[in-house]
Amino acid sequence: MPKPLISVCVPVHNGGLFIKENLNCLYSQTYPNLEILISDDFSNDNSVPIIRNIKNKDTQIYLQPKRLGWVGNCNFLIGKSSGVYFSILPQDDLIPHNYYEKLYTGFEKNNLAINCYPYIKSIGHVEGLIQQPSITGTLENRIYEVISNHFWAVSFRGLVKNNL
Repeated sequence: MPKPLISVCVPVHNGGLFIKENLNCLYSQTYPNLEILISDDFSNDNSVPIIRNIKNKDTQIYLQPKRLGWVGNCNFLIGKSSGVYFSILPQDDLIPHNYYEKLYTGFEKNNLAINCYPYIKSIGHVEGLIQQPSITGTLENRIYEVISNHFWAVSFRGLVKNNL
């Protein structure tokens, strides 16, 4: 049985310094069924030529005619996703080759999960491993937990079940 489609949403704005390495990580994934969606948010650097030069056949590129902002660009990409799951991969994140394979395994282990997210190794302003515990309990308790105790945008870097 084939594995379900995962839509990887890559929002880009002036990502010329990072996007090539980011996409190389993405194109080396072991998970066999990825839909790659890239939206350039009206960049004024060399992001678009780099993306066009490195893209593969499973990539859809969208060029925004005006600046949407990070949230607007992410929402645009999520709206274009057709996968059973989606993920937001920021333009400057580097991921291991088995990233999506491991995240999907989390859903195989718990079919009630709606989001499986990774640990993040951070460099720069914050050094170290960013870890977030699993969130369980009632809907109200989970919402409260996310709002009050989950930081660093760990969960959106994971896999989210899509409401197709």
